[in-house]
Amino acid sequence: YFVLLLHFERSQQWARVHDHLQQAEKLAVGKPGLRWLRSALLYDSRRHDDLRQRYQQDAARLAKEKDADAYFLAEYIVGQSSSVLQANEMLTMLDALQPLYEKQPPHVQALKRWQQLRVSYLNQAGRTDEVLRWQKQVATDYPRDYYAQQQYAEALASAGDYPGAYAWLTRVLVKESNWLD
Repeated sequence: YFVLLLHFERSQQWARVHDHLQQAEKLAVGKPGLRWLRSALLYDSRRHDDLRQRYQQDAARLAKEKDADAYFLAEYIVGQSSSVLQANEMLTMLDALQPLYEKQPPHVQALKRWQQLRVSYLNQAGRTDEVLRWQKQVATDYPRDYYAQQQYAEALASAGDYPGAYAWLTRVLVKESNWLD
């Protein structure tokens, strides 16, 4: 069934591809890889609405899981869905995944990643006030991350708050900050 699936995928005969996928899924019940294969085929066949719903379901499911693979899979979903979902839909997905990111060990910096993704999609959605608030949060939470400090100062300058950007840089560019070389 899998060989036939690949054959029909090359010629973009999507109805036949999905028929052979269903047959393969019947033979391999409970195999987790087929779930991701179905998602890839939905993407290739341009069934983006079905894929959008699937990714949202996956995100809700992964947010409740406790195994080590959940974070990796969440990052995979976020990466894949960025080409299918609009900014506001990505924000909804990130909200659903927030508990999973919060559960990760501190050295992974998953929550920082979540905050940065949130800033990016808020920016794409044109929600400037929220972007500034979240960038300040990231800069405050990670005071030794020079990039976070730079991003916040640039966001302030882009919003026309040049005195605020200068004040922020003056505040963080002191010897006591113990910047890495």
